[in-house]
Formats: sequence, structure tokens, C-alpha cells
Amino acid sequence: FLNNAAPVRDASGRIVAGVVAELDVTERRAAEGALREERDRARLYFETAGVMLLVLGTDGKVVQINRAGADILGRPPEEIVGKDWVGTFLPERERAVMGEVFARFVADRADAPSEMENLVLCSDGRERLIAWRNAVLRDGQGRFLATISSGQDVTALRAAEARLRDSEE
Repeated sequence: FLNNAAPVRDASGRIVAGVVAELDVTERRAAEGALREERDRARLYFETAGVMLLVLGTDGKVVQINRAGADILGRPPEEIVGKDWVGTFLPERERAVMGEVFARFVADRADAPSEMENLVLCSDGRERLIAWRNAVLRDGQGRFLATISSGQDVTALRAAEARLRDSEE
């Protein structure tokens, strides 16, 4: 129960009575607990995924990245969150194209790719090729909130495929 009490005073300021209100918050507390558990479970899924998970806000800045993503980039998450994704973590030669791709998501265009590959810049200057699966998060009115993307590092796989093609030729 949530209790609230207040004195009732007469014209001279003397307390003559009291008012007590009780509110049964049992259901509310149970719902808050269930919501906390669900949030914590989602956070655990997000952090234990073996692929990069990346959330970009409407401005293209990183809202959230998981440990696997931070490891690929070679930076702690706190150095990534809040930064412009395209301008900070993509090679210069890919920024214009990938900026347009992100704009397609924000504009809710049908040609926004649900799957794609592009390079990312690691903290040591290396580039890694990431295969992405993308989705848009919307609010209750259907407005764009963010993109969420899962990315797998396919650098070694694509290099092996290229070597195989070269050897077959």
C-alpha cells in the first residue's frame, strides 16, 4: 500500500483532524517487477549475442552497442555510444553511400535494405567487412525511432571465398 497523510487545520492553524489516503499498488508493483525482469532478460540477450548488435537513433548516432560490437571495433562501448556511426566508424569512401542508406530507413523507403554488407573501421585502422541484417524500430504511431542491426564479421570468409575463386580460375 502507498499511504499519504495530511493534517486538517482550522482558521487559526490548529490541527483539528487528519486525512489519510491509502492506495493499493500491489498490481502496479507486480507489473513494474515483470517489466524490470523483461528488460533485464532483453539486456542479457543483447549483451551475450555473438554478433554485433547496433542501435542507431534518428540522428544516426549510436544509441546502443553490445560487447561483441565493441570488440569488433576495438573500443569500449562508452567510446562508441553517442558518436555518429557513418562519420566515425565507416571508411571515408563508404560514408556518402551509407549515409544515403540510413536516410532511406529514416524516410521509411521501401528500398532500405534489410540485408547488406559494408566495411567498418576498427580502432587500430583495420577495416572489417560486416554482413548486416537491419530492422526499423517505431513508436506506437508508427514513426521512426531507430534502426537495430545485427552484424557478423565476414572478413575472413569473403577472403577465403576470393582465394577459392582465384584458385579455380
